[in-house]
Amino acid sequence: MAETLAPVDFASIKARVAMRADEVVGRHLKDAEKSGDRWFARNPRRNDKTIGSFMVHGSRSPRAGSFVDFACGEKGDAFDLIAYLKGFGYKD
Repeated sequence: MAETLAPVDFASIKARVAMRADEVVGRHLKDAEKSGDRWFARNPRRNDKTIGSFMVHGSRSPRAGSFVDFACGEKGDAFDLIAYLKGFGYKD
């Protein structure tokens, strides 16, 4: 008999990740600088020379955990940020 898996509450998981956005930034973006509720850093997946080309909304922001790479236009939510920082292909 096949085992039934419980549904995954992705909205709840995403909210918990977003609440810890500042911790994620601190762990993965060592050169990040905070300005208001945003973090600015070099892109960790490219040989960036300028702090500020990569931005993450901090834990207190209504858009907590979302990010944008101003150099190439990539962006995403809290789940995408974790995947991006861990080296998965964009939107894998």
